[in-house]
Amino acid sequence: MGLIFFHSVTFSSRILTVERVLGTLELAYMSPSNKFGLLIGNSIVGIFKNAWISIILFFIIINLTSFNYKIDFIDILIMIPLFIIPSICWGVFINSIMMFSRHLSMILTIFLTPLGLVSGTKIPINILPIVLKIISIIIPLTWSLIIVRGIIFQNSSFKLLIIYFLILILLCITLIILAKKISEKGENYLKKTGSFTFF
Repeated sequence: MGLIFFHSVTFSSRILTVERVLGTLELAYMSPSNKFGLLIGNSIVGIFKNAWISIILFFIIINLTSFNYKIDFIDILIMIPLFIIPSICWGVFINSIMMFSRHLSMILTIFLTPLGLVSGTKIPINILPIVLKIISIIIPLTWSLIIVRGIIFQNSSFKLLIIYFLILILLCITLIILAKKISEKGENYLKKTGSFTFF
């Protein structure tokens, strides 16, 4: 479910690329609207537009499948924000890059591949080579999964969960700051040249 959220916001960045090609993005940036809000809004829409069916299927599977462990309703209420909020931060960062890039497929490949490969969704992190472990550390999905698994399986102490949560918050703040800087750079470039595309 977490991987679906992150994929959804990553793919939602294509909307900004299309708007840039059509010229509507420049119009939005010339308006008095909140420019950074455009990136946040696109990420939020990406989740609900692409992941709503997966959320419904998730609840159906929980109700119809017998697990060896019980998933409490409170655990689910904790889990969903732990996926949604970091995925929105990730989406804002990807949107800020995609706004100015000509190479849609290359950027998607660079940012989508690590999500499934090194975040711990498909392959356990502890068997990855050291280089991939380092990459996994900077992906918010990795920490969301660690926290959620610690809550569900109750295999992490409360102190460890707090540390993981603080790391996740730090990563989210870093992504937002980077996105803000990239967005401001792009806006200044647009004012000087009349074009968004600078890489």
